[in-house]
Amino acid sequence: MQAIGGGVAQRAETVQDAAYATTGQEDARGIIVVSGYVNRVVDEFCATGFRLKPPRLLPKDPHPPQPFDVELSAADLVTIGLSLDRHARLAGEGPLRETLDAGAAKFMSEAAARAAHRSRP
Repeated sequence: MQAIGGGVAQRAETVQDAAYATTGQEDARGIIVVSGYVNRVVDEFCATGFRLKPPRLLPKDPHPPQPFDVELSAADLVTIGLSLDRHARLAGEGPLRETLDAGAAKFMSEAAARAAHRSRP
């Protein structure tokens, strides 16, 4: 699960770098794209019933692999959130760190909600 958080952070950095390279300056458009990407990933992973899908080995596989049968647990979401938080701290100061921090907070919030829901009789 740590790899998922790291992958999200690295992709966000790449998107930010691409936006910077195309405009030649740091502007709001780049961080809006990064923020949209991080929010989309968080929303997808925190959705009820979301299951990880194994990678396709062949591009035109007639029998694509089925999603794993296990839903992400609260512990999984905490692990992803902590990984994002660690990458946010490595990103230094600025809008990228704030975006990754917000994503980590959303993962932690959803993890807490799932844990509370599971503990109810």
